[in-house]
Amino acid sequence: MKMNEVEQKAFELLLKKGYREEDIDFSQRRSVDFIAAGKLYEVKVVHGGYVQFTQKQYNEFKSTNPTILVFNEDGQLQAEVPFKEIEGLFKVQKIEKGTMERVTVLLEREDLKKLEDLSREKGISLSALIRMVVKEWLRNLK
Repeated sequence: MKMNEVEQKAFELLLKKGYREEDIDFSQRRSVDFIAAGKLYEVKVVHGGYVQFTQKQYNEFKSTNPTILVFNEDGQLQAEVPFKEIEGLFKVQKIEKGTMERVTVLLEREDLKKLEDLSREKGISLSALIRMVVKEWLRNLK
């Protein structure tokens, strides 16, 4: 499976840490993205100050305590922290499986910037802000 841009940056970071390419196991189909010489790494992108985990990941990570590689939306590494310390640095949002569907929405850059600014101002994730806007819009359609 092909890595996305942020996962590729995480892979390059692991190489810089001294792991050999053949010692790095990548998979998007399991709870952690990388296993490097037995050490667990999960890649996350912070949105509006929030790092999102599925409920399953959150529960599993409480015991496995992988290192979370947190990148900003521009792909810059913001933190490399054990899961058990993540809530001290970032707001954590847990997503219940089966309650959300992922959709792709194309926005003008200017509109996205306004939404990002508003999400930071309100202290909620960009996803949460968009869900609120959509719910309000749907209520007003009736």
